Amino acid sequence: MMGTLIGMLAQSSRPQTTELSDATGSENGDIPARTMISNEELRSIRAMSSNSGNFAAHLVRRLFPKLFTAANIKSLYNYNGGGQNKKQPLSPTRKSAVKRYVTRFFPEVRDPEAWNAQCVSKINEILRRPVRPPR
Repeated sequence: MMGTLIGMLAQSSRPQTTELSDATGSENGDIPARTMISNEELRSIRAMSSNSGNFAAHLVRRLFPKLFTAANIKSLYNYNGGGQNKKQPLSPTRKSAVKRYVTRFFPEVRDPEAWNAQCVSKINEILRRPVRPPR
C-alpha cells in the first residue's frame, strides 16, 4: 500500500507534457525543455528526410545550430568524441533527444548496431562536410 502511494505521488509530481507525444501517442516527459521540438516541426523534418540517418542529421542541425554557423566549429565535434583529431563529443542530453526522436519515427534503429550503422555515421558525416554556400 505504501509503495503504491509513493508511486502515485511520484507520478503526480512529474511535469506533464501534452504538446509533445510520439507517433503512437505516448507522452515524452523525459526530454528536457531546451531540446523539445513540436510535433508539427518533427513531422516537417521527417517529411524532408529520406531515411533514419538523414532524419538524425536534420535533427542534429536543428538541435545544435551553433555548430553550423560561419565559424565552422562543427569540424571540432563528432558523435562520440575522440578519434584521430581528438574531437569533442556532442552534448549527451541533445544526443539522447536526437535518438528519442529518431526511434519514434524509425523503430528499427532502436538496436545499438543499427543506430550506429544508420544514424551515427550520418551524424558524423554531416559534422565533417564543408559548409555549402547558400544558393
